[in-house]
Amino acid sequence: MSLIPVNKLAGMAQIADGYMFNTETSQLLSNKNGFQVQLYGSFNGRQGTRRYTLQYKPEYKNYRNKSISVKHSEIEKLAIVHEKNVQTTKCNLLVEAVKSTKLKVQTKGWLIGSILDGVIKTSSHPKVHDTEDGANKEIERLAVTNKGQTFVKLKIENFVVSGGVQWS
Repeated sequence: MSLIPVNKLAGMAQIADGYMFNTETSQLLSNKNGFQVQLYGSFNGRQGTRRYTLQYKPEYKNYRNKSISVKHSEIEKLAIVHEKNVQTTKCNLLVEAVKSTKLKVQTKGWLIGSILDGVIKTSSHPKVHDTEDGANKEIERLAVTNKGQTFVKLKIENFVVSGGVQWS
């Protein structure tokens, strides 16, 4: 499930914390009561649009209106753009990490990363281990010094060049 905080979307920073948009199910959720609840909003049959009334953040309480009405389609479009930007940023960071290791196309080896919120994270300048044995020793060392964290080793077998950018 890909949940995006509504206040992270472009132009929605003033909207209160506690609203999330699920890009997989196209649902707006609120966790203001401590648990996630799907918001249904109001539906305008003539225009075929659904609208939600969302509260402003407390620091914006000087506004005359304490809430704002937002179209479902607008939130959905902003969430899709945001998700694409996040994926592009992650891809660019991975490209930069691979570039920073000064790897050649024929290089093979092992990278070590950790799993955080279901996503594999690597160092901004990851070390490439030449052998699996070296990677195993390093992953064991990291596991002992960072209790409760999950580590993975990633095998580098090949590279692909796309649009003039080399990435693995």
